[in-house]
Amino acid sequence: MSCLCNCIKHKTHLWRLRSGGKAAYAANMAKHRKGSVAVIFIAKRTSDDDAGYASAAAAMDILAAQQPGYIGMDSVRGPDGLGITVSYWASDADAKAWRDHGEHALIRDAGRDRWYSEYSLHVGEITRSYDWEKGVKTS
Repeated sequence: MSCLCNCIKHKTHLWRLRSGGKAAYAANMAKHRKGSVAVIFIAKRTSDDDAGYASAAAAMDILAAQQPGYIGMDSVRGPDGLGITVSYWASDADAKAWRDHGEHALIRDAGRDRWYSEYSLHVGEITRSYDWEKGVKTS
């Protein structure tokens, strides 16, 4: 589910290389391995039932993190209600298992009924992944 604030919320474990050569840096720079899956959920929130949405979002964040193959999630929402959540999975089968999880399906239906005016969902395989953080030495 998406963040309710106007900030980027990182839930993924970030691997940071503190020392080593260029080859080690390249090997450890990315937090997502090639072949993992990104599920991109872009949704426009309604103004209905903010408390119910917040509760459901928190519950789905916890439940998703307990699923096999879950890697992490990044989420952002603007003041206009448009949000983007990207969840990361070890495989497409893991992402599909989350899609088909019973409790997740119930919350998805509630989202269609109450919390979203529209959404789109895209699934892609990660072919490259890079991370950078100001002030972290990499070589």
